[in-house]
Amino acid sequence: MSYSEIGTALGVTPAAAYQMLMRVLEAYDRDIKEEVPRVRQIELQRLDYYLDCLQKKIKAGDVAAIGKAITIGERRAKLLGLDAPTKVAATDTDGNDLDKMSEEELQKRAAQLIINLGVVIEK
Repeated sequence: MSYSEIGTALGVTPAAAYQMLMRVLEAYDRDIKEEVPRVRQIELQRLDYYLDCLQKKIKAGDVAAIGKAITIGERRAKLLGLDAPTKVAATDTDGNDLDKMSEEELQKRAAQLIINLGVVIEK
């Protein structure tokens, strides 16, 4: 759907339909950004606890415990952003590459998102 079609469906102008989508996306983005540091800290504390539990076995040379410690270290590095970025393809739930979609198809999907989010927000 175009913004014009969305506007008609929602009883607003195309510009208002666009603004609605932008406001909803900004709100979700803001909410997510506020939660990330808190959740990251909880995860880091959990990893520290796991590593602490393994210390005796690591000092004794237990290869399995050392392997688990390395895995914990890898997870910490990811959480803290220490690793080089990994390129991830933008795909939809069906695995379709969004970078290869036409602008028209992306607009249709954005329109559907507005409608879906509108239903969620009204509840």
